[in-house]
Amino acid sequence: MFILAIGALLSKPSFSSEKTVSTKIESGTRESETTLFQLESIWFDQDGKTVRFKDFRGKKSIVTMAYTHCQYSCPLTVNKLKSIERKILAIGFRDFNIVLVSFDTRRETPSGFQSFMKKMKITDSRWKFLASNDERHVRELSIVLNISYQKDANGEFSHTNNIILLNESGNIVSQLEGLEADEKIIIDRFSGVN
Repeated sequence: MFILAIGALLSKPSFSSEKTVSTKIESGTRESETTLFQLESIWFDQDGKTVRFKDFRGKKSIVTMAYTHCQYSCPLTVNKLKSIERKILAIGFRDFNIVLVSFDTRRETPSGFQSFMKKMKITDSRWKFLASNDERHVRELSIVLNISYQKDANGEFSHTNNIILLNESGNIVSQLEGLEADEKIIIDRFSGVN
């Protein structure tokens, strides 16, 4: 286990309190000392609406970071999210969010998100695609979610493929690390096993 001190890593953190925020990370399942709802960063979604993470309060949210111009792991991550969604729906749970946040601060647009959703056959309103024009917001969120990324000279991104479950209060309660990770870790949180 290691601790990320967000306040020390960011010159201007956009948390609603001034205290240093730490997140404890354990493999598989983790409980966080903070909530994503404390983030003050502003994003736009596939409908062009302004969104903050506190807007997801009251529902469990499955969150990942990817980008729609990716030709490699991001479509696989979306397919994994669709598989998780099907399994959660199969156990009768319907009221949750799936949130994909883009690394790409330059190319993402609402219409681009909509095109990607059509290509990936995503039609349900529980899906939210978010982007920011501010690289600091993306970096801050990636640190909080324990997702590493690096932009290359061609504007593409190398990144980890983590899928995170937030509870209704925005706390991180489970994390899948990599595309081969067992979805059961997240499904069990919906079925009441964990």
